[in-house]
Amino acid sequence: LTLLNEPDRQAAVANIKAAADSLRALGGRTLVIHAGSEDDAAHSEAAERLSKGLRSVLELFQYCRTLGLTLAVEDMLPHLVGGRTADMQWLLSRIPDNIRVCLDTGHSFLSRDLIGRVNTFGPRLSTIHAHDNKGIYDDHLPPGEGDIPWPLLFDALVRAHFSGEIVLEVIDRPGEPDLLQRAWRSVPFLQSLYQPHAILPPAPADSR
Repeated sequence: LTLLNEPDRQAAVANIKAAADSLRALGGRTLVIHAGSEDDAAHSEAAERLSKGLRSVLELFQYCRTLGLTLAVEDMLPHLVGGRTADMQWLLSRIPDNIRVCLDTGHSFLSRDLIGRVNTFGPRLSTIHAHDNKGIYDDHLPPGEGDIPWPLLFDALVRAHFSGEIVLEVIDRPGEPDLLQRAWRSVPFLQSLYQPHAILPPAPADSR
């Protein structure tokens, strides 16, 4: 969405619009996008890339409105263009308030600004991508298996009046046992931290 070549950027936006069409057909409500660049070479042209990303976000916002979808911008890994807290603040100051924010717990923890990002995004938070890591790599571990201070995070979410959705975003890796079982165990762990708001469904007794 940040490509400087305009036909290429338009093609990327068209791909996301196709994803929005599919989301609506499946009964989804929120389209989450990355508004930055995952190209390491983009740092030399960061300002131009961010401007292109802003343009793409505004175009996708208008398209989502026609479909009755909510658009949410996710905070990216901090080493990427668009991934710094300052980049998100720059973007949020230039887009309508009803474009929401998806907080990625792993990305925010690696930024060393987890609670600060919750406070910065505040009432715009609509979705949480929940996973854990050890503070070095984007491990996508089930919540509770890494070093993220989940009680502090949920205290901050309560103060921000968060009442949206929490989506587990864990990854199966070779040699790691029983990912599905570990993922299910993380659900009651998260529920125990945010039980007053009851924003998570009960975990099934059997994940088979």
